[in-house]
Amino acid sequence: MTENIQTQANEMKGILAWIEKSGNKLPDPVFIFLYCIAVVIAISVLAALVGISAAHPTQVDAAGNAIMVNAESLLSAANIQRLLVNMPETFTGFHPLGYVLVVMLGAGVAERTGLFASAM
Repeated sequence: MTENIQTQANEMKGILAWIEKSGNKLPDPVFIFLYCIAVVIAISVLAALVGISAAHPTQVDAAGNAIMVNAESLLSAANIQRLLVNMPETFTGFHPLGYVLVVMLGAGVAERTGLFASAM
């Protein structure tokens, strides 16, 4: 009975050790996010160059035919301009960001004034 429990514990340690080793090999999450952004940009450029289009799933024209949506490059001048011009509205329109900034500011003030150290 104890041998069976010991064997299961060793197997679990082996699995957890493998997961830990595999996780440690991964890059920082910021870099994973940046790699994903680069892949999406590359796919958008390739799709625009090839001329990929698809039927919109919910919108139809006056004749009842599906509206075709063409792929656009994220690196086009119009998209970069739209990104930079609409950035303030994007940040102010994303309501959780305001709460996060206020909480981070409060935590920074509490840390620098020594509130956290004295509370511990």
